[in-house]
Amino acid sequence: MVESRYQNEKGPIGWMASNPIAANLLLLIVLVAGLIAVQGIRKEVFPNFPTDTFTVTVPYPGSSPEEIEQGILLKIEEELRDIVGLKEIRSTAMEGVGVVTVEMEAGSDIAKALNEAKVRVDSIPSFPLDAEEPIVEELLSRGYAMRVSVYGDLDEVGLKQLTEQVREEILDLEGISEIRILGERDYEMSIEVSTEALRRYGLDFDQVVAAVKNRSRDLPGGSMRTEHGSIKLRSVSQAYTGEEYAALNLVTREDGTSITLGEVARVVDGFEDQPVLSTLNGRRAITLIIDRVGNQDVLQITDELRRYVAEKQASLSEGVYVVGWIDESKILRGRIELMLRNAAQGALLVVIALALFLDLTLALWVIVGVPFAILATLATIYFLGMPVSINVLSVFAFILVLGILVDDGIVTAESAYAYLQAERQGLPSVLRGVRRVATATIFGALTTMIAFAPTMFLTEGFARVGTHMGPVVILCIFFSLIETKLILPAHLRHLRVGETRTGGIRGAIRTFQGRFAKALSNFASGPYRRFLMYCLQHRYTTLAVFIALLIVSLALMPSGLVRFVFFPNVPSDQIYVDLEMPQGAPWEKTHEYAQRIEVAVQAMNERYLQEVGTSVDVVRELLVVSESDTEAQIDVELVPSEERTISSVVLAQWLREELGPLEGIRSLTIDAVAGPSGAALELQLQGQDLETLRLAAQDVKRSLAQMNGVQDISDSFNSGGRELDIHVSAEGEALGLGDVELARQVRQAFFGAEIQRVQRGRNEVRVYVRLPAAQRSQIESLNGLWIRLPDGRKVPFSVVGTARETTGLSTINRIDRKRVVTVEADINKMILEPSEVIAALQTQVLPELLEKYPGIDFDFGGEAEAEQKTSSTLLYGFVIVLLMIFGALAIPLKSYVQPLLIMSVIPFGIIGAILGHLLLGKDVSMLSLIGIIGLVGVVVNDSLVMVDFINHYIDEGHDWRSAVVEAGPQRFRAVILTSVTTFLGLLPIQMETSIQSEFVKPMAISISFGVLFATVVTLILVPVIYFIAHDLAERVKAYWSGEAEPSH
Repeated sequence: MVESRYQNEKGPIGWMASNPIAANLLLLIVLVAGLIAVQGIRKEVFPNFPTDTFTVTVPYPGSSPEEIEQGILLKIEEELRDIVGLKEIRSTAMEGVGVVTVEMEAGSDIAKALNEAKVRVDSIPSFPLDAEEPIVEELLSRGYAMRVSVYGDLDEVGLKQLTEQVREEILDLEGISEIRILGERDYEMSIEVSTEALRRYGLDFDQVVAAVKNRSRDLPGGSMRTEHGSIKLRSVSQAYTGEEYAALNLVTREDGTSITLGEVARVVDGFEDQPVLSTLNGRRAITLIIDRVGNQDVLQITDELRRYVAEKQASLSEGVYVVGWIDESKILRGRIELMLRNAAQGALLVVIALALFLDLTLALWVIVGVPFAILATLATIYFLGMPVSINVLSVFAFILVLGILVDDGIVTAESAYAYLQAERQGLPSVLRGVRRVATATIFGALTTMIAFAPTMFLTEGFARVGTHMGPVVILCIFFSLIETKLILPAHLRHLRVGETRTGGIRGAIRTFQGRFAKALSNFASGPYRRFLMYCLQHRYTTLAVFIALLIVSLALMPSGLVRFVFFPNVPSDQIYVDLEMPQGAPWEKTHEYAQRIEVAVQAMNERYLQEVGTSVDVVRELLVVSESDTEAQIDVELVPSEERTISSVVLAQWLREELGPLEGIRSLTIDAVAGPSGAALELQLQGQDLETLRLAAQDVKRSLAQMNGVQDISDSFNSGGRELDIHVSAEGEALGLGDVELARQVRQAFFGAEIQRVQRGRNEVRVYVRLPAAQRSQIESLNGLWIRLPDGRKVPFSVVGTARETTGLSTINRIDRKRVVTVEADINKMILEPSEVIAALQTQVLPELLEKYPGIDFDFGGEAEAEQKTSSTLLYGFVIVLLMIFGALAIPLKSYVQPLLIMSVIPFGIIGAILGHLLLGKDVSMLSLIGIIGLVGVVVNDSLVMVDFINHYIDEGHDWRSAVVEAGPQRFRAVILTSVTTFLGLLPIQMETSIQSEFVKPMAISISFGVLFATVVTLILVPVIYFIAHDLAERVKAYWSGEAEPSH
């Protein structure tokens, strides 16, 4: 007995099994550490990937895009073009500002690049005189948290003051530091001087500007040392309000009388000269967008905000409201609830399956491995400070791994149970059973970990989502392996095999379970064995049937029965509408169209109420914002998808129908899908001549318009509005006036001369001197403008200047120092896939285009570019996975042939994944491919268990033929159980209707159906290929030895 116990305790498995206290303490420590980690680990909706991007912004108020391109962008591009690690330079010249966006290669030292860029840009000596200081900053990825809107019966000043108060109070909340504002106008002081007033008082703009600057200033005067101490001298004359500016002395006459600014000018202490439309549910509103940055916890932020909004609303007067909406944390909460719900449902199904085939107690102990692995993973991430958070991607990974986690436990427990049934020696039988499959389970888990390993190193495109999924899957499987080797055997020692209870509920359950287990055993030793023998006798026919099935299944995608889309159209809980008008369009037209869209949304809501027959509105919040003359956005929050039967995609189609055509717009996009942002199709036409690029873009747009399923077609070329090109006349030149001085005085009158910036609270108020609004809106005012000559005389503009009307550009886009016009379009993926459109463009449209317009080039961006990058990355990852799995199998099996035999199930597992998509009517997508890469590691596990059994059986003295024949029936229960439990564990996800589940469904379908189909392959094809491999080996041996071909 002593010797037997000593034998049991050999190695860590035996020691832990013989010391259940140690096993239970390990379990307890991990569970406690995991629960601590759950509280402390960072929670965010979507992980912040490094953008590897920085921007250089140079404001140049009042300038045209051409001036910004020539005077700013070309110089910055030239300075930055050879920074180490540079990937792409994008530049945009707009009216009044130039922006250069620099993208670095993934993994570059962005801090070093940022410092180098700042030094280089600051050293540029020849920027235009009125250009402001360049702003060089890293582009940080922000995560939305929530929106808070303030609206109600208040004027603009009152609404802005209340919003500022709300903003300050929100910033005081713990964990909130980043807030953006929508629909707010900045304060501005406008000193409006008419040409008549200037003539009447004998003044000009320069004199008014100089006088205000000199009289509205705070100046230190040093200090005076007296016998009573030091006294500081200073002049406090800075004006801060409109009244204070109006009271400033402008001119003092010789007779001692003075003229104040208020006598010459009208001082308007109000808002900037930009009409803004901002309403929430039809009432004037200002909206705060609260972002999550750094390590801030989105769940904590939104909890604080909801609590604050409720308290603030209670303190406000009637008719004034503060509302929180588009709570992004609901997405994360939904994913977590989905995981917990599916974990519970999946665990229940797994317990039922294991209880039917094996034993209820054993089933419960196997399930313990799931929370152990998950909590151990969370503890490792938290205590080692790994860059992984609880987010939608990591939660996806936990959901996916649920069905896989029990596999090792099932194989180990089933083997121990089989040995207990056969030997009935308690712990020694359990240990022999555990050790028998130890090699297979360890290397099986290793293959699964290898399959997910490349996802940790993906840096291109959408594939980066794997960097948060890979570590979770790998750690979960690793800790599941630890649990099955060190904790599970200590609990399996308590199993009682062969006990018979005739009475009570437990007796009835055991009787039922016994019948079920016996039926499975009889099936394995009866019909399955006979069918296997038949297949082995006709092994070449069997192989041909499987290969034919493989070819037919792979043909499903080219035939169109199963479609491939890069990213599926997943319905959303929001609809976003973006309206853009041509440059020069009046702001009144933009606001009118924005309000028409608002009416169309309300009509869509009415249609929903009638179609569904409900009184609950589908629209929760409706925000309309226009902060520029030519652009507007309409954001619609819908009731959650679980609470309605009509998807956001259908609602968006209704919105299009209700809206009808909008005449004279530049572009209108309606986005009702979740997932990566950006256009489905983006074609970049490159060249130097903008007119050629414009004509080429028109041709592409016409071709796209003829394709069914292509919608919201637009291009980035904006011809701009009317411009007046101002030059000095011959008479003006004779009087000593130049173009630059003339343009400066005209700019001063119409745009305004910025004379000061004063700080009022948190607001910086700009002070301008300019013509009154009525005169600034009339072309005739230009001819009547008095221009100051170098000798001090003043003459009308019409005497010294000319103004010629032209059409300018509103935006110039550049990529890698070439001008670019981008054609964008949305694609209805129910009808058409972006890759089909690209193929049509490349074969039919673009060859003719390049011939028609020599000197232009093209490139694809948007989803097409992401698909290309991600596909190539996943392909390399797939090849690396196969090589690493081969190595991981070859080492323990000590064979080059057996790993190939085991890996032969991989293509058939992929067939199962494709057939699963066909059965459920789903498109294969990039999400499916990520699932398939994980599937590769999972499907080889059963084959490995089978081949490992054959090798053990041969080592025990049996010949290879009987080993192969016995392997199937002997391992039938374990193979069936691992596959059924994986399928059942992922089944609840496939039955889900929430938006949250739509992202994970393709991955779940790939793994569950792939494993299910690979089971058939493992039980039939692996033995068949084993026989065929021996046939070939004997033929080769016979060939080389010159013997006759063996019979079989």
